[in-house]
Amino acid sequence: MSYDTVTHSFPVALLLYLWSFLQMGLNSLLASFYPRPTNPPVDLGGKTAIVTGANSGIGFETARALAAMGAHVVLACRNELRGQEARKRIVQLTGNPHVDLEIVDCASFGSVRAFLDRWEQRHVRTVDILVNNAGSLSGTVSLTKDGFEQTYQSNHLAHVLLTHELLYRGYFPPTGRIVSLSSGGLYLSSPLNENNISGQDVLSRYDHEIGRRISPEDMIQLYVRTKLSQAMWTIALQRKLSLSKEWKDITVHCCHPGPVQSPIWRQPSGAGATFGITVDVLRFIADRFGIPSEQGAITPVWLATAPEPASESLRGRYWDRKQWQWLAPWALDEQRQEKLWASVLGKSSAPVVSVTDQRLRLLRTPRAAGPAPCARSTAMKVLSSLVVVAVVAMCVVCVSAIPLVTRATDESNPFAGKTFYGNAYYRSLVETEVGRLKAAGKTELAAKAAKVAQIPVFSWIYDTSSVNDITGYLEDAAAIQKKTGKKQIVQLVIYNLPERDCSSKAAAGELHLTTSAAGVTPYQKLLESAKSQIQKFPDIAVAIVLEPDSIGDLVASNSVAKCKNSAKAHKQLLSTAIATLQLPNVSLYLDGAHAGWLGDSLAPTAALLGEILQDARIYHRNATVRGLATNVSNYNGLGNQKEVGRDELKYIKALEPYLEKVGYPAHFIVDQGRAGNQKAPHGDGEEWCNFKYAGFGLRPMVTTHPLVDAVVWVKPGGESDGTTDTSSSRFDTACTSPASYVPSPEAGDWHSEMFRLLIEQANPSF
Repeated sequence: MSYDTVTHSFPVALLLYLWSFLQMGLNSLLASFYPRPTNPPVDLGGKTAIVTGANSGIGFETARALAAMGAHVVLACRNELRGQEARKRIVQLTGNPHVDLEIVDCASFGSVRAFLDRWEQRHVRTVDILVNNAGSLSGTVSLTKDGFEQTYQSNHLAHVLLTHELLYRGYFPPTGRIVSLSSGGLYLSSPLNENNISGQDVLSRYDHEIGRRISPEDMIQLYVRTKLSQAMWTIALQRKLSLSKEWKDITVHCCHPGPVQSPIWRQPSGAGATFGITVDVLRFIADRFGIPSEQGAITPVWLATAPEPASESLRGRYWDRKQWQWLAPWALDEQRQEKLWASVLGKSSAPVVSVTDQRLRLLRTPRAAGPAPCARSTAMKVLSSLVVVAVVAMCVVCVSAIPLVTRATDESNPFAGKTFYGNAYYRSLVETEVGRLKAAGKTELAAKAAKVAQIPVFSWIYDTSSVNDITGYLEDAAAIQKKTGKKQIVQLVIYNLPERDCSSKAAAGELHLTTSAAGVTPYQKLLESAKSQIQKFPDIAVAIVLEPDSIGDLVASNSVAKCKNSAKAHKQLLSTAIATLQLPNVSLYLDGAHAGWLGDSLAPTAALLGEILQDARIYHRNATVRGLATNVSNYNGLGNQKEVGRDELKYIKALEPYLEKVGYPAHFIVDQGRAGNQKAPHGDGEEWCNFKYAGFGLRPMVTTHPLVDAVVWVKPGGESDGTTDTSSSRFDTACTSPASYVPSPEAGDWHSEMFRLLIEQANPSF
C-alpha cells in the first residue's frame, strides 16, 4: 500500500491515521500483557554499528543485541564514565570484545563533528548500521550552546547532522541501515511547519527566559514535535536516497519502541523539574504499564538487521511492534516534508548540514497538492481526550533519554547558520596565559583557560593603524570557510571616534576635535579603509559594533563638558559611518549602552537613534542598520535578574516599542563575556572598571529570542578596562573603586589577574 496521501482520498487517509493512532494507544496500554516478542538470529560478523545514547535504556539494549549478533558496536555516549561502564557490561554479557566507546554530545554540533573527524582516522570507517537513539526531555526553557532549543537539537538536529555527514563522507555501504527512535507521542504533535518545528512558539510563551520552568503540556509538545520531525525526515530521506544511484539501496526507518519504563520522569533536567498532577499521573502510568528496555529494543534491532524491512516496498516507514503504521495525512504530505527539509537543511536557520545538503538535494518537483490539512475534527478531539493521558505516558517514555544539555531563526539574522570567527591574536594572548599558569603549577586553571582560547571574541579597531588588521581577519576567515565549508561571520568593533569615552578618561583615544584634520578627517579615512578592505571579501559576513559608549554618552552625559562639546560631531560621524559601511555582507549594530545606563531614558534613546539613522540616509538613501549592541564591556545579566537596571532582556523588551515608533530596527546582540557572576554585589553603577567580582558568562551563540540575534563576547575577557596608575593621563578614579581590581594596567593591556578571576567566577563554569 502506498505510504503517502496521493493514492488515497483525504477521508481514507484520515481513517487510516485514526486506526493507527488507536492501535498504538491500545498497544501501549496492553504492552505488558502481550507475549514477549523476539527477533530471529542474524549473523552480523564483520558489520559495524553505531548506537547513540547507548549507555542506558533502549540504547544500551540495542547495542547489546547487536553485539550479541557479532557486530562491532560503537557506543556513542555523552558521559564517559557511564559509557565505559556500559561497554564493560556489554562485553561481559555477550563475550564480544569488539565494543568501542566514543564521546558524542548531541547537544553540541561541535561534539558531533569532532566524532566524525575522529571516525575519519579509523582504519575501518564503514558504518553498516546507525541507530539514532539519544535524546532529551527538558522541563525548562533550555538552549544548547549552538543556540537551538535543547530537545529539538538533541533529539532531531544532531541526528540529522550525524546521518547526513556519514552519508556525505561515504561511510555507508550500498545496503546500509539507518534507524531512528521516534515515539508514539508523535500522534499528539501539532501539525509541523517551518515556524513551529524548532519550538519557537512555545518558548515565546515564556519570554525565552533561560531556565524558566515550562508546563507539562508544553514540555511534552516540544518532545513529540521532535519525534514527528524524525518520522517526516525519515520518509523524505528515504525518498531522496531512492533517487540516487549510489544510495538507492540504503534503508531508512523510524519506530516507536513501545511504552518503555524509563527514569525520564524523574530526571532533574526534564520532567523531574516539572510538578503537578499531570506529571504525577504520567509517572504512575509509565511505572504501571511500561515494558523493560530489553523489549523496547526489539523493533529497532529488527529494523536494523532483519531482511523484511529492507525490502523496497517497505522502506522509509514508521513502525510499532514490527508493524508499519500510518501517520497523519499532513505528515505524509510530500510538499510539507519538502518544506520542512528545506527549513532544516537549506536555510541559514539550521547550520547543521552545510556541505552535506549539496549531495542530498535530490528534490523532485513536488506532487500536486492534495486537500489542505484540516483542523482536528470533533471526533478526533473526542478520541484524543479518551486516550491522551495514557498515550502520552507511554509515548514519551518510549526512548530512554540521556540528560543532555532555535528559534527557527529569522533568515535576516546575520549570525544564523554561521560560525563565529575568533581572531588568532586573542587566542595567542590566552595561550600565553595558559603557559604562565602551567609554569606556576596551576594545571586545573590552565586547562580551563585553554577552553577560553577557543571562544570567538570581537576584534577591535581602536586606532588608525589597527584598521589595517581587517584584511588579515577576513583572509583568515575566508581560508577557514573554504577549508571547512562552514560559513564564517567576522565580528568587528570600530572604536575610534574623536573624543571617544568623553565621560571618563580610561579609554581616551588618539583623535581629537581641535581641528578637522586632527579628528574628523582621519576618522572618515578609517571608515573608507574598513569599507575597501571588506569589499574585497564579499563572501564573508561581517558584523560591526559601531562606537561603544557613544549613544550612552550622547543621551546621558550632556553635563560633562567634553561630551556636550563633541555631541554634534559624534552624531554626524555615526551617520557617516552608517552610510559608508552600507555593504551587502555587513550588519551594523550601534551602541545600545546597557540597562543601568539608559534604562530610564528609553524615549530619548530611541529618538536619538532614529535621528542618526535618518541623517545617514542623507548620504546614502537606502542606509540601514541591523540594530543595537548592548552591555558591551559590562556585567548585566540576560533574562535572569529582578532589577530592571541589571537585566538586559528587560531593557531590550522595554526599548523595542520606542525603536519601532521611530523606525529603528529592534534587533540586538548582547555582550555576556563578563556577565557570568550575577551573585556579585553591585554598587552605584561605578563598577565598570576591572570589576573584580566578574566572571565569564554565556558562550557566544545564536539565540531563540525574537529580539536578540545573538549572545556575543564583544569585550575580550582579560584585557584591562583602565589603569590604577594615578600619574597616567588616562587614569580614572572609577578604576580604584572598592569593586575594582587594584592594581590594573592601561586600558587594552593584558591583565592576568583579572583573566584568572573571570575563569574562577565563570558561570557556566569551564
